[in-house]
Amino acid sequence: MDRPSPLVTVVLPTFNRRNLLPAAIRSICGQSFRDWRLLVVNDGGEDVSDIVASFADSRIECHDRPHLGKAAALNHGLSLVRSKYVAYMDDDDLVLPDHLAELVAAAEREKAEFVYSDTWLVVLGPDGAETDRHVENDKDASFEDLRLFNRINHKQILHTKRLADEVGPYDERLRILIDYDYIRRLARAARPFHVRKTTGEHILRRASDNPADFASITGLWVSDPAACGRSIATIFADDPAAVASIYRDANALSFVKAHLDDVRAGWAKTRAQLADTRAQLEQNRSELAKTRAELGNELAKTRAELALRTKDLEIVRASVAFRIGRLATAPLRAVRAFLSLLRRGRK
Repeated sequence: MDRPSPLVTVVLPTFNRRNLLPAAIRSICGQSFRDWRLLVVNDGGEDVSDIVASFADSRIECHDRPHLGKAAALNHGLSLVRSKYVAYMDDDDLVLPDHLAELVAAAEREKAEFVYSDTWLVVLGPDGAETDRHVENDKDASFEDLRLFNRINHKQILHTKRLADEVGPYDERLRILIDYDYIRRLARAARPFHVRKTTGEHILRRASDNPADFASITGLWVSDPAACGRSIATIFADDPAAVASIYRDANALSFVKAHLDDVRAGWAKTRAQLADTRAQLEQNRSELAKTRAELGNELAKTRAELALRTKDLEIVRASVAFRIGRLATAPLRAVRAFLSLLRRGRK
């Protein structure tokens, strides 16, 4: 006898991440909302059945598949869904304990077929230490907002199974942007309702000290750009106007870039001229300081000579004044001597 279907089925595709998978499963087990079923779909990677069994939770199932890619793993998970709602989990991320409760409450309250919440973007260094954390994708997003760029994290969404049946499966032709393509199609069929709460962690792990070297980001953009181009062409095949706008915007950006390059060149030239001016000013300051030092030395010598001459002059003045004083007082001294002789004669 089949078990009654839960309200929410969580689909978790995984591939060769045994070291990270337990934390992802644990974050689902820690949900305050309990009416869920978790489908761990192993995309042909190393065996994870022992990890699933270690949780001893009948709500968690492990399904092994041949390695056909993430889209095929997600589609297999969707084919097993019998619940009203579908949610997702990535094998290298986490969700907070109120994640499912918030999404389900919003979907039921708003009678919405597609809801999503905000995400912490967490950056870990090569040593596993957290180096940055900020909220990403925290704005309302309609189909028009999603037409060219993804603004919703895949594991932060919850939608009805009915809506999944309407929009069809994940596109297994895609090598990149698999999540974005599906979210874009969901948003075209039903306007997303934004739950303004941060309920998950999107974790980026740096593979080295290079800030742009993230182990969890596909390298296909570099290793196989043609495959990326084919995926993009597939995504936008039914929206040629979007492709035209991308080309138009790219051309506009090229003109802006050219203008910015000219501005940068002008600034570089100005900076070089300023550097030359500063160097000349420094040279002038050095020469001025040298001139001031030389003038100071000359002034000090002049003052010393002036002080010496002033001293000599004072000596001369004192000698002249003494002589003039002796000459001026000679008659008075003679009278005093004569009077002294007269006094002595009377006696």
